[in-house]
Amino acid sequence: MQFFQYLLIILFLTSMPVYGQEPQQGYSTETLKDPIYSHSEIMVEMLNFHNYLVDNHHNLTEQQIPPLREHLYYLINSYVKFRFAENKIILPQEKDAIADMLFYWPDQLGVYGGQLLANKFSGLLSAPLPQKTITPESYNLELKGDLFTLNDTQGAWSVHFPYYYMPFLLQENLASDNTKTQLAIISTGSSKDNSQVGHSQATIMLVYTSSDVPLENFTQYWQTRVQIPETA
Repeated sequence: MQFFQYLLIILFLTSMPVYGQEPQQGYSTETLKDPIYSHSEIMVEMLNFHNYLVDNHHNLTEQQIPPLREHLYYLINSYVKFRFAENKIILPQEKDAIADMLFYWPDQLGVYGGQLLANKFSGLLSAPLPQKTITPESYNLELKGDLFTLNDTQGAWSVHFPYYYMPFLLQENLASDNTKTQLAIISTGSSKDNSQVGHSQATIMLVYTSSDVPLENFTQYWQTRVQIPETA
């Protein structure tokens, strides 16, 4: 990860009710354990989920999309963990009906880069739908192997993350003095826990600014804005 000016990374843990190759250098496979769903559950859940979206995706409201997207994260994460446990492969190279259905929908549910995944995994069941979620012009998002690369088009910062992490918010604000602030929120892995629903999903927030504001002030502002205790 390259830093210029300030790039702030904030990690969230959320609990929500249910509604290829060898890994590249840069992340550990230690988290690819204990999937939320078993393989048989993935197949049943994904088939029901896929059929529901086929019938309803054109009519979804903005309020309906986040919980559906969250459920899809759990299914994708469980699928990746199952495949890794089975054969130590993170990115399947062969055609797979479950992967085809799983990655058919991220773009339609507001995930940036989702169309890249749909194009990669499609072909067994059907061609991808027309792209819905367009990456803003000030960001560049590429899929190389099993990693996404997200960066500012001016080269101010760059970050890499696994293909099964899902960026669902990319925003930029340009102040009157041309100071730029960029925000990216990325849903990551999931795991079982002691919460009421029995599992949780982690979210990373990346914040970059070209301002010369002191780092302490910048950090304190965002901690306050997203309500993170200073001791966290």
